[in-house]
Amino acid sequence: PQGGYYVTWVDPKGADFTLVLVKISHEHAPCIRPALPHFEVVAETVTFELAKNLLAKTLYVWFSNLEDGPPYTLFEKKTNIAPVDGKFSIEIPVGGYFTITTLSGGKKGSYGPIPPSTPFPLPHMDGFDHYPMSSAPQYFADQIGIFEIHNSSANVDPCQPIGSPILRQVVPQTPIAWQGWGDKGPLTVLGMREWQDISISVDVMIPDDA
Repeated sequence: PQGGYYVTWVDPKGADFTLVLVKISHEHAPCIRPALPHFEVVAETVTFELAKNLLAKTLYVWFSNLEDGPPYTLFEKKTNIAPVDGKFSIEIPVGGYFTITTLSGGKKGSYGPIPPSTPFPLPHMDGFDHYPMSSAPQYFADQIGIFEIHNSSANVDPCQPIGSPILRQVVPQTPIAWQGWGDKGPLTVLGMREWQDISISVDVMIPDDA
């Protein structure tokens, strides 16, 4: 009621779920597209009542806050929650990000040293035949829409049979865009801005119902 939002992912084959709570302030939301009108958020205690098929004895809690630093609180383990009669309450501060889940195997991720920056590897060729279906290919950065690997439903060229993997834009309507207002897309980006005198060859197919 005092600002913020939540989203829940539920295992369709069981009773596991993950609930994410967010209370971000207007001052820390400048990258939202389109720009948001002014709004106020304040800390509050909220109560959730679980559906009967989601009853759990223990909920595991992780917390982040990108407005309390630097240094910032990042995926910090909190005390587990034991719902009572299917209900639990939690206090959410401004800037708070809570992950509340029935899954016990969560942990804060880690990574090795970041490799040094290097030029884009040329020559580059990709036939999209080594990716899982519905995945994103290497080096592409989607800006408007979502591009995924799928099997083609029509010939792209005489040398590429039906059913061969292609990169397809899969959002069925104009999305909220990271660039412009979504009316200049779909758009995905490959390469680097320093490129000059580059030769590019690409097979493109426009569906009949486009």
